[in-house]
Amino acid sequence: RRFEAWLAADPRHSREYARFQELWRQLDGLKPRRRSRRQSLAAGLAGLACCGALLGLPAMERQECLQTAVGEMRSELLADGSRLDLNADTVLRIQYSQHQRRLFLERGEARFVVAADARPFSVQAGAATLRDIGTTFAVSRERQSLAVRVLEGRVEAHLGAAPVAIGGGQQWQHGPQGSSAVQPVAPGQVAPWLEGRWIFQATPLAQALAQVNRQHERPVLLQDPSLAELRISGSFRMADREGLLDALLLLYPLAREEGRDRTYLLRRGGAE
Repeated sequence: RRFEAWLAADPRHSREYARFQELWRQLDGLKPRRRSRRQSLAAGLAGLACCGALLGLPAMERQECLQTAVGEMRSELLADGSRLDLNADTVLRIQYSQHQRRLFLERGEARFVVAADARPFSVQAGAATLRDIGTTFAVSRERQSLAVRVLEGRVEAHLGAAPVAIGGGQQWQHGPQGSSAVQPVAPGQVAPWLEGRWIFQATPLAQALAQVNRQHERPVLLQDPSLAELRISGSFRMADREGLLDALLLLYPLAREEGRDRTYLLRRGGAE
């Protein structure tokens, strides 16, 4: 009876309960995946660090920290009807108030399907603020690099004096060397990880490997930093880590060494 009274007290309670019902349904179909003690501890500490940052905030309608582990993806339906899809190894903070909807992408990659609402919707990714105008878009944050890809609608990127308008079917990137021009992007390239694929277009090798390391617990590292700017293009299945590494060894004068818990790529025979 107390539960039924709580459920009827506020529409948000029933929405939250529905979210947990869907979560339980999904968990019923999952096979257990064992984590090492180190991975479990790291995930727990990341959650404490992320959610601990919310303790000093004033009371809001919703404050939450979402995170995914390496190899894990997550979908979330927010109270306003917006949908979030999080790629692996991603940390995202949510702050909803009566006047605005703000999200903070600490690291990783997410797709946003934004519901219509009188409150503005923005995503903070490093120094950039991305303001949505009723749209579907994806944001990827890798250390000092940022990529925004819009499927439909429009996003304004605020980083510097004048905002950059990114429309449906367009993408924009920012990195240590500055910002790119707004360029076309195919629908399947907005968030290819949702389809289980990596798509690279003249992508620096270091950035491509960052994508690989999101999905697989055995990271691939470059032993020679000068290899970071090698460019890779193509479409690869995320499940086929070995196929991607084989392709790299065919394309470039690279060698592969296996360490205790990681894989290293280095120049083959000192070739340039």
